[in-house]
Amino acid sequence: MVIKHIFSIKLPKHYNLSLTFYPSFTYPLYRFMENRAVKDIGVCSGTIFTFYKDHVYIDGPCNRDVIEELLGLWFDPSEYIDSVSKRYKDYILGLVNRFNGIRLAISPSDRIWVFIAVFLSKATNFHINTVKWVREIASIGLNNFIKNGYRSIGNSFQLKQLWHLLNESNIIDVLGSFNPYSFNDSWKLRRKLLEYKYIGVKTVDAFLLFATKFSFFTPIDRHYKKFLVQKLGLRSYREPLDKLCKLYNCYICPLNRKCLSYFSRRNFGKLSGWIQTLSYLAGNKLLNI
Repeated sequence: MVIKHIFSIKLPKHYNLSLTFYPSFTYPLYRFMENRAVKDIGVCSGTIFTFYKDHVYIDGPCNRDVIEELLGLWFDPSEYIDSVSKRYKDYILGLVNRFNGIRLAISPSDRIWVFIAVFLSKATNFHINTVKWVREIASIGLNNFIKNGYRSIGNSFQLKQLWHLLNESNIIDVLGSFNPYSFNDSWKLRRKLLEYKYIGVKTVDAFLLFATKFSFFTPIDRHYKKFLVQKLGLRSYREPLDKLCKLYNCYICPLNRKCLSYFSRRNFGKLSGWIQTLSYLAGNKLLNI
């Protein structure tokens, strides 16, 4: 029997619901209505979160630790400023002071759904197409999607590739068996996932950012690359190469001194993935950094 929990949690000052969830790959797992979010897919499905100025009211089968992950309350940017290198600390501290209400909404318990959302986000409008596809897969059931094919949902190359990947590999078992709270497991999974067809390093890092508590994982998308080049002048740097990420740990990679991903983790530490999400919001004209 599922026991429903009804309680409230105090929200951090200036917590921003919309800007916390907009860049998160957990976004498709919810319905949002004014000050309310309903978890429809995955862990804690059926839980209703009602947000007020300084607290959130929870009605559903969900424990506090999971709720803090789902809502991003586990991640306080101000706690990680000491992981930023001295050269950039003043600039990043300014971002932390301005945008401390934007958190990282993750879900290690939903890692298979997070992976599906990341995979289906390639070269398309995430908030229109990806969200629709994820919700339609959930509505028919993942096993039915794998068994019966993708055409009932659409004919996009993203759906086709996902269907082939899920049918022709053991990736669901791999995602389900790794420990998202283990540093070593997460790094091993990063290299393991790159062995699969259709998966590149940007997909892997985006997945790990929103399916683990290791906020240094940083997908280098066009928004973040633009931020690093225009704000920090990193014009001679490049995106990580899949073939090198398969072979090397980042710390011994021969190209790490010119890699944007390594630069970000080395200089921004545990704020690296959070800064990337700010650049995504800025690229979508939702804030100015």
